[in-house]
Amino acid sequence: MPDFFDVLYSRRSIRIFKDNPIPRETIDELLVDATWAATGSNMQPWEFVVITDKSFIREINDSCKRKIVAAIEADPDSPWKRYEASARNADVNMFYNAPCLIYIVAARSASLAIFDCSMAAANLMLSAEARGLGSCWIGLGASPERKVRDKMDIPSDYRIVAPIIIGLPDQEPKAPPRKPPVIRKFIE
Repeated sequence: MPDFFDVLYSRRSIRIFKDNPIPRETIDELLVDATWAATGSNMQPWEFVVITDKSFIREINDSCKRKIVAAIEADPDSPWKRYEASARNADVNMFYNAPCLIYIVAARSASLAIFDCSMAAANLMLSAEARGLGSCWIGLGASPERKVRDKMDIPSDYRIVAPIIIGLPDQEPKAPPRKPPVIRKFIE
């Protein structure tokens, strides 16, 4: 395995993938690594929905795009407005044709689930990088229609926290500049 800091500083959001499938054993290892994330009160609320069926990933894509368009039509000042052209373009795949889509979900009743599942997502993405895989958190993929959520076995009392795509990268993006830490106050 590579050095931790090499992984930390080399991880990028990947949006161009090779067509290679991810072996089931590798997916299982990524999920185990995700569950080693820090979690409030050791609640470990995360659950995973793994999709490798490309036609179903496309169905989820189309469903999310319909919801974005509906939100824009209901409210022309919607924050989704900036994604309107992509949402209306049938050729746009918001999951970038990745061979694997992993949803991290949790019961809405789990009070710290957003934080805990976000930590699991970070572990998952760092583990992917360490294994030579690329990943990207796709926030636009968090709202498929009810009928699609039902196919994914995500009950209405669950929230989707992190839709993560995984695959063998076919690009090496450069690191965008990082802002230095802003220290509001340092109390000694």
